[in-house]
Amino acid sequence: MLYINDYSMQISGIPVPGLVKKVEITGGAVIDSVTDDNNITLGYQPNGYDPMKMNVDVLLEPSAGETFEDMAATIQFLFRPPGQAAAVPMEVTNSHAAAHGLTKVFFKGITTSKKIESSSGTASLELWEYLPVVVQTKAVKGKKGDEKDKKAAQSSAEGINTEYQDYLNTQRGQAPKIKDKTKESPARDQ
Repeated sequence: MLYINDYSMQISGIPVPGLVKKVEITGGAVIDSVTDDNNITLGYQPNGYDPMKMNVDVLLEPSAGETFEDMAATIQFLFRPPGQAAAVPMEVTNSHAAAHGLTKVFFKGITTSKKIESSSGTASLELWEYLPVVVQTKAVKGKKGDEKDKKAAQSSAEGINTEYQDYLNTQRGQAPKIKDKTKESPARDQ
């Protein structure tokens, strides 16, 4: 029986119960393959980073006044407190995580296991890096008849001159209507 509490890792200011055996942090880049119309790979293009993932293995050895079930309940409380509907970002305090710049995480999953003949057990915690999403919005004034406000409300791509943008924003007509859509096409293969 161990009478040791490990305070090397805290989540939201609460020490993770038990003895932290292993902390593994993985990260990777998002790399998309560039293909042509014939699905032939022409190259690869980096497109950002995946969120870092932190896996923690903990030994849950009963200590003075705390059983395996108490430790598992503490971990469950960290994972999903009563009344919480979705995962929320939490502060993580650990020297290994700090070395990777990992300070805020989501609790992605937990696994606890205990052998029947033993009083101790293990827990595996899966934590994902919290990457805040920045959403930019643009306010649009809703005056009727004001042509300048109407043009400002329409999206414009970067690098398009104003004359071409005006052309894109005007009514340009419609494609010819075909009455019988099952009629044979005049195009012929040679």
